[in-house]
Amino acid sequence: TIDGVVKGTVRIGGGSVVINNSTGSVRAYVGTLTLGSRAIINGDLIYTADASAAVDSSAKVTGATTFTQAETRPAFKQFFTVGSLVSLLGLILLILLLIRFRPQFSQSIYDKAIANPMNAIGYGALGLFIAPMILLAVAITVVGLPIAGVLFLIWLTVVALAIVYAQLILGMWIVQKLTKTPEPKLDWQAAVVGVLASGVLGLIPLIGWLLNFIIFLIAFGILIGGVMRREDHVAPRSVVLATAPVIAETKTISAEPKAKPKPKAKRKKA
Repeated sequence: TIDGVVKGTVRIGGGSVVINNSTGSVRAYVGTLTLGSRAIINGDLIYTADASAAVDSSAKVTGATTFTQAETRPAFKQFFTVGSLVSLLGLILLILLLIRFRPQFSQSIYDKAIANPMNAIGYGALGLFIAPMILLAVAITVVGLPIAGVLFLIWLTVVALAIVYAQLILGMWIVQKLTKTPEPKLDWQAAVVGVLASGVLGLIPLIGWLLNFIIFLIAFGILIGGVMRREDHVAPRSVVLATAPVIAETKTISAEPKAKPKPKAKRKKA
């Protein structure tokens, strides 16, 4: 909001801008523009906005007024920008690395999420909202400041891992439902589907954001508190390895006693 007098040219950008005093020429790139009752623009008004400016009947523009309609990019085009595609590929690669080097741990994350999601959400909410306040209280003291700093870095690392595992959980669940297989698949399909599905949910206001946040809380809660209670522990799925059959060789032993060798006949001396 511009309530004071501006003698020179005004160049402004923002979401919602209100001009309610005397200014020079105005160049604006905004979402909405409003000229109040005391607005006097001594020059040209050139602006780009989502819609035409709301001009009070008492407002004055001494020069020319030029309005340009802002381009509204559809949500799916925002999703497929260069930056978003690079982020998607990076997330997929990170999930594939976790699947490759930590398969049993990644599988246990999904198993716990399916077995007891409400418990995981509770742990996640505590870790996300209560833990930072505890760290802040510890950081107040001089002795606790370095400890709180280290713990805060660990907390940030767990948050980042939870974001990644949330997408893996979503992908494994979707693939299992689509393929109707009894066992979830921990593979590249789950990684790709999870990242894409999470991105699509992010384009849906409120509902999509809420679903993504709930899945994140589940993953975050499992990472910070899934092993704190033994009754909540879900054993990782066993890996069955194929082995070649072993054929035991048996020897047949005859029950008949061996015949004694006949004694050699003695030669008579001549």
